Amino acid sequence: LIEENEAELNMQRCFWHFEFAIRVWNAVDLNKISDEIFNESITIKDSGGILVLDDALFKNNDARLMASQALVGDAFGRTASALYEYIKSIIPADPTKQQQDILDFIYMIRCAFSHEIGAPNWEVRGKYKRSMFIEERCYEMGKLAGTEVTYEDIGGCEVLHKIRALIPKYFS
Repeated sequence: LIEENEAELNMQRCFWHFEFAIRVWNAVDLNKISDEIFNESITIKDSGGILVLDDALFKNNDARLMASQALVGDAFGRTASALYEYIKSIIPADPTKQQQDILDFIYMIRCAFSHEIGAPNWEVRGKYKRSMFIEERCYEMGKLAGTEVTYEDIGGCEVLHKIRALIPKYFS
């Protein structure tokens, strides 16, 4: 069981990772990163050995864009997982319907990304196959079961930030 402070720190680190990934994606999308960065050889030495990246995998911007979008998806999934662990560490033993819906909704996002991070699908079963309400929005989780996850399904990329902002309101 993760302690609250550890879970909160992990959540914050994941949000930094997510926000950094979005900045990279944005910079690549707007062609703000010089081609030289992607065309030069990189050598990284650490205690385990040497890694050399000298191929032309990212010569064109389409490849960079796909890789940066994958980075955002990975970071989104990690952040959902960390947010779930944090909320789980602070949820009361007898949660309100709203608290339970927030926890379960984040759990469903976490599960979708943990089963197949490269192409997440909704794995909605049992008690989770229901309507979940986050503030004024209703998420029909049963209708999403078995479909590919899209950010539109969950209120956009910003949904994790919105839910984190709700923590003081519902979990204080």
